[in-house]
Amino acid sequence: MRLRDYQEAAANGVFEAWKDNTSALAVLPTGLGKTVLFAEIIRRMHERGARAMVLAHREELITQAADKIKRVTGLEAQIEMGEYHVQSWWGDLPPVIVSTVQTQCAGGDGAGRMSKFDPQEFGLVVIDEAHHALARTYRILWTKWPEAKFL
Repeated sequence: MRLRDYQEAAANGVFEAWKDNTSALAVLPTGLGKTVLFAEIIRRMHERGARAMVLAHREELITQAADKIKRVTGLEAQIEMGEYHVQSWWGDLPPVIVSTVQTQCAGGDGAGRMSKFDPQEFGLVVIDEAHHALARTYRILWTKWPEAKFL
């Protein structure tokens, strides 16, 4: 899929911001393709050998993101949420995992399902609806992937 000029500029801006920072914020008005934008960033990071974790707070955002990532990039995006569990083949995870923050954090010990994944396996963490990113549960996740780039 070919990006629109403003999406291409935004993607390039994210990578430019990452030269000096571990996180970048991409802002686009409703309907201008934020999911397409982060799917393209995931694709570029995958070319560099990075696996991505995409986090959102509602089920419909999870399924929409997984479908769009697959359509835009061709990369397999599996869901880790509720009854959905990521399937790995011979110990190898898919290039993209889409999950809710609640799934990653919930659990008796507070580790939730995040303890199922090795943080070294992820080079990119995408937070959809970033205005939630400073909530307590999201802050827990920021510490989970200290080496990853955040979007």
